Amino acid sequence: MSEVIVYVVSLLTALFATIIGAVVGLILKPILDACNYFSASEIAVLTSCTMLAMSLVSVCIGAPEIKKNKSQLPILILIIIGSVGGGYLGQYLFGLMTKESSDAIVKITQNCVIIAMVLAIVFYIAKKEENRKTLNSKNPLIALIVGFLLGVISSFLGIGGGPLNIAVIVFVFGFTVKYAGICSLAVVVFSQLTKIITILIESGGSAFTIDVLPYMIIVGVIGATVGRLINKKLPERGVSICFVIVQVIVLGICIFNIIRFSIA
Repeated sequence: MSEVIVYVVSLLTALFATIIGAVVGLILKPILDACNYFSASEIAVLTSCTMLAMSLVSVCIGAPEIKKNKSQLPILILIIIGSVGGGYLGQYLFGLMTKESSDAIVKITQNCVIIAMVLAIVFYIAKKEENRKTLNSKNPLIALIVGFLLGVISSFLGIGGGPLNIAVIVFVFGFTVKYAGICSLAVVVFSQLTKIITILIESGGSAFTIDVLPYMIIVGVIGATVGRLINKKLPERGVSICFVIVQVIVLGICIFNIIRFSIA
């Protein structure tokens, strides 16, 4: 596959991923894995920067939704604080793994973990809202711990708005799927920002010299704008249905990736 075709496919993939990601939180990483052009470390940079751009725009556009649920803002702030520490630890673990293992092993491991998460998440979110069991926690310590764990996983796996974020936030705090999506994007902003700063310090900036990176960031902004407009039009049940459909697609891509890298 020529470099031009790879870049075009990458940009179209990023556009699709960020549009859907702004609605329900799509994982961009498995799709870039499937292209099999970039290394695990390059994909980490591309997904982090693209998802950061998408999340920043989405959170700004979704600010009225946060304001409308201002009683839940203290919990969201604590989740964000926890995600900062988690983002650093996640990148540290990812760095260790890339040094000790081959690129294929890293990608297989990440895709296996994503599959396990997606299966559990789909069974939970697919239920009607009134049938979902939630903890409805208001405990500040739990909010910090949840934010930390989500930050670790988001940073290590290179996932964007993360379906895991949404499912965990819905289960632990009893938020709606739509509001949990906004919270998830806020977590992504800070966990990925921490990861990017860590990579920048460790690499001295050399990790950010990928030619397609600036265009991926621009596409992330465009995708976020379109995605949030769609999100506003969809009812709560519509968001849940889209969420499940997208995760089934991601599941198929992850299985394809594992088979591909196992026989390569």
